Amino acid sequence: MSIQHKFDGNLRRQKEGTQYFTSLALFRDDVECLLRDLYGDVDTEALDSIVWAVFHIVESFTEYMRPDLWKEHQDAGELDYICGIGAPEGCGVSYREWRRGMVAKHDLMLRVCEVRENPSAFSAYTGEFAARFGEMWDCSAEAAAEAMAAVMDPSLRIL
Repeated sequence: MSIQHKFDGNLRRQKEGTQYFTSLALFRDDVECLLRDLYGDVDTEALDSIVWAVFHIVESFTEYMRPDLWKEHQDAGELDYICGIGAPEGCGVSYREWRRGMVAKHDLMLRVCEVRENPSAFSAYTGEFAARFGEMWDCSAEAAAEAMAAVMDPSLRIL
């Protein structure tokens, strides 16, 4: 089958937002590439179901075994949400959602700083995540402190 439907290495999935290049998402992409190399570039629900099943198993496993990877992925989702990715059409975000997203941004910035300080302590997936996130945001310690200061600004608190 893979000879009939040769995979060219390009995934067709739309990738929008930070959550599509976290360490876990990059791993999922590699799993999908492996499956498409083995079984061909077929557009089937079965292959998509297998990829998502593997991803959800890995995601659940990492919550307990590698909480840093799980948190990276969850934080990316929180940040994406305040940027409008995954939010219902025509709806804004609440203060609590904004605050969670800003705390997540801060934590992701700190993660990038950790990876930059000691890249050999992290996987290639996490290194790739740090590089991509660092291209999108200023991930200096000062910028992370500013992000957290915005979250703590008393003028933004709701009574």
